[in-house]
Amino acid sequence: MKLRTKIQMYTTMMIVITLIIVNVFVYMTFKKNAIDSEVHQIENRAVNIIKELEKSQHHRGDNERIIVNHLLSDGSIAIVDRDNKRKIQIMTNKNYESLVSDYSNKQVDRYVEHKGHYFVMVSVPVLWENDETVNLQIYENVDMKHESFETLKWILIGSTVMLTLIIFILNMIITHNILKPIHLLIDKMSNINKTKGYRKVEKLERSTKELDDLTDTFNLMMQRLSEQEEKEQSFIANASHELKTPITVIHSYSKMLKRFGKQKPELLDEGLDVIHEESKRMKSLADQMLQITSFQQKKQQSEIEIFDVTQVLRQLSKKLTLAYERKIVVNGKETSKYIKTNKEQLIQLFTIFIDNAMKYSDEVIVIQIHSVNRAIKIQISDKGEGIPEESLNKIFDRFYRVDKARTRQNGGSGLGLYIAKEIAQKNQVDISMASTVGEGTTITLNIKEHVIE
Repeated sequence: MKLRTKIQMYTTMMIVITLIIVNVFVYMTFKKNAIDSEVHQIENRAVNIIKELEKSQHHRGDNERIIVNHLLSDGSIAIVDRDNKRKIQIMTNKNYESLVSDYSNKQVDRYVEHKGHYFVMVSVPVLWENDETVNLQIYENVDMKHESFETLKWILIGSTVMLTLIIFILNMIITHNILKPIHLLIDKMSNINKTKGYRKVEKLERSTKELDDLTDTFNLMMQRLSEQEEKEQSFIANASHELKTPITVIHSYSKMLKRFGKQKPELLDEGLDVIHEESKRMKSLADQMLQITSFQQKKQQSEIEIFDVTQVLRQLSKKLTLAYERKIVVNGKETSKYIKTNKEQLIQLFTIFIDNAMKYSDEVIVIQIHSVNRAIKIQISDKGEGIPEESLNKIFDRFYRVDKARTRQNGGSGLGLYIAKEIAQKNQVDISMASTVGEGTTITLNIKEHVIE
């Protein structure tokens, strides 16, 4: 069902239901007040009759005269005993002869229909001759009142039907005007779908805040899709470029070995070494790309454990010192600092930054561990060549390299810092970087309070 149809149907139904409830309330209130007014008048007449009957000392002749004197212009007055027998009945129309109700010890008033006529009746107990208790029953014809009730009923029904039609037409006009800009916006979005690329939608003239918000959201989505596609295209191009070099080298050396390898043993050893190194580089690049994919698809399982980060850093530094024969100094108190996160991923995060520091610096690497409030701050500093300021905000992008020639010489692919950023986000670690060209670089890792045990 279309939104337009729903709005028309629901609003019309709600207004019609409200009209019906109001009209029924108006009709019932008017009818009740009118009947209550008639009942009150008859009750007053009954009170007057009772007073006069008391003064007459219950003589039959006087009693009949009193009742005749109080006869209504159109109605009936009857005296009914306990056996439901009529002692006296005076009426203005012979058709009212059967206008009698059963005896009751209490006052009774009701609105009744009799032979096509409508009456208001009041029955009250009174003392009759010989102190006998009887019912004084007074009926008044209210056909005129009933006609006014019927007239009011049809007026209300007719007005409800007319208002329903008017409301339905107004709903059509209002709904059309409200939904017109939405349809225009949908048409614009549909036209974008027919063309290539991610174009933004211009805001409509005389638009509403909600439509402006919808347009902004759509444009933001287009922008993000465009950026994502650009990143994917850039990733494919960079990955192809990174793979092209080792593949070319392997292909060239394999051709050379096929041609001269048997005649020149020295070329065989050189070629095998080069092919081995390039294949290692390709494997490393493939592993990094697979890890990036696992982060993006969130398939990598996060094995959480509690461990001493100070001890992990000291053990890692010792292992890297032995492996690369480089001096790494860990400063900080010997006290244990326990955190709850993925240990293997955090070790990989530390390794990436320490490895980068060793690649681009020949001096000692300094690691500072200290607590700030309830957070843990880890700083990894080197005295290398530093990073230009304009590159600091790009350093964590995929395949970005400050010095491409030197990075390739050092075996870098431009994916390490991007992986480090993904690991940090996954494990609630904030990264900040400060660098001065010619002086060195400091990486600061802030381990958030809620992962500290």
